[in-house]
Formats: sequence, C-alpha cells, structure tokens
Amino acid sequence: MMVETKCALCGSDNFEHYLTSSDRLSDADQYDIVKCSECGFLYTNPRPVDQEKHSAPFIEGGDAFNILAEPKSISDWIFKIFHPASVRWKRRAIDKLPTIGRLLDFGCRTGDFLFEMKTAKWEVQGIEVDKLGMDYAISQYGLDVVNTLEELVENNSEKFDVITMWHTLDKVSDLSSTFESLKLLLADNGYLLIALPNIQSYDAKRYKNDWIGLDLPRHLYHFDREHLTKIAGDHGFSVSNYRNIPWDTLHNVFMSALKRADKHRWNVRWSINWPLLIWTLKVSWLMGGKWISLGRRCNGSGVLYYLRREESL
Repeated sequence: MMVETKCALCGSDNFEHYLTSSDRLSDADQYDIVKCSECGFLYTNPRPVDQEKHSAPFIEGGDAFNILAEPKSISDWIFKIFHPASVRWKRRAIDKLPTIGRLLDFGCRTGDFLFEMKTAKWEVQGIEVDKLGMDYAISQYGLDVVNTLEELVENNSEKFDVITMWHTLDKVSDLSSTFESLKLLLADNGYLLIALPNIQSYDAKRYKNDWIGLDLPRHLYHFDREHLTKIAGDHGFSVSNYRNIPWDTLHNVFMSALKRADKHRWNVRWSINWPLLIWTLKVSWLMGGKWISLGRRCNGSGVLYYLRREESL
C-alpha cells in the first residue's frame, strides 16, 4: 500500500515528477521521485506505508555475515573489499574531532563501526531497527544496542558527545521529530555527523534512474548540500564542515554500472559500459575533492556533514 506525502521541508503538496526508478531488489517494482514546486526538495512520493516490507536483505543482496565469509557475486566482492576500509575511514573522521567521550551510532547495523570506536576508548551506544543486525551487534561484540530512537530518548540520562548517522537520515519516516530527538540526546558542544548520498553528484546525473544511491523505496528523501543545510537550520543546527566520502564514490559508481548492466542478463560482466564507468569514477572523484570541484567543494557521490548546535558556534 502506498501513500502520498507533503514535502518534509516546507510542507507544500505541490510537486512535479523528477524521475522513475526500479527497486534494485525487484525490477518489477517502480517508484517515483518528485521535486517540490516550492523549495526544490526531492523525495519519494508516494511512499510505502509499511517500510519494513521493503527493507533490504541484510546487507547488500543478502546476509552480510555470509557475504564477508564467502562472497559469491561481483556486488558481494565489492562489499567485502570496501567494508573494512570504510569502517577505518569512519573512525578517522571521528578522530579529527576535538573531543572524546560518549558516541551514539543511529543505524549501527552489525556494529562493526561501534566496535571500532569502542577499541578507541569511546563509550558507545547503538540504535538498529533491524532485529538481526541488533542481535548480532550484541552477541558478537557485546555492544549496547536498542531498537528505536524513542526508546533511547525515554531511558537515556546522559548526553552524547558525538552522534553519527551513516546513511540513515534518508530512511526515517519523520525528519522533524528525528532532529528534535537527536537534539535532546546531543551534548551542548557535541557533534552530529550525517552521511548521505548526494543527488547532485556527477555519477547521480550520469546514471540517472540506475544510480544506486536512489535505493527506492528505502530512501524516502534525496538530499543535496542545500537542502540538508536548510532542514538542519530549521531545527537549530548549523553545518560546520563537510567532506567527500571516497568509498561512497567507488561503491556507487560500480554498483550503478552493475544495475544498468543487469538489464542485459545474458552476461552482466560484458554488458558493463567500462569506459563510462572509468570516466564517471574519475570525474566523481575529482568533483568531491578539495582542488577541482567547479566551485562546489565536496560535490562527490557521498558527503559527510558535520553539524553543531547553532548556539555552540
């Protein structure tokens, strides 16, 4: 069952069609992304009433635990190769902050990143709506993980110095209530780090409805820098810094090429447009860099935003 929604940023119900794309897990299912006629925000509309029915198998294409142990497909190998490096990159992003203490990861999945931060002497807490992931993080790593944000708001007495959301914000059903809850949990001088795919990136424009960063219908919103800054400001946050996520560029370009090639099922490997893939990877990498970005620094495939309370700046 599908339901139409208003723009989460300005509340307008006027929109125009932006593109139609298939679910990467089921080509038969098509979903629309619309553009708000008032503020230009892109969002999935209509959206499924029951998001859990459309959740991805855990993680890319199946059981993450089996993928890491025995990768079977090209996408499995991509995940196995990039995942450890991605976890280390996230830790380095936190290491650059002038603070250490309590860290909350909202959408912690199997807890790999939280465990990495625990070894770095952080006091860690996780939120994971997927029961399989939550149970694994608890049993495998001994982490403290709850199932919902509301549960943590009700029972938490201490605030967090850092809250991270690695590709989680675009999946929450209510952006406003999520920001307000995070505000209650974040220390006055704390940092809120939000990683998101960039709908205005070069690879998003090249692959269009085959861009893996769309991930319909799981991604309910499709952010760029302008609109993330706008909704953060509406809830008392300012973007103090942002940086390109190099692993997102690699992952999104390769997986988008695979999705497009999968339309030629007789031979996916030879159906990949390798010249387009290599060119897109190069340009996307440069667009996200510090030196060549055509006046738009950090316009890569994925962007990490550093948010702080406006009163703390």
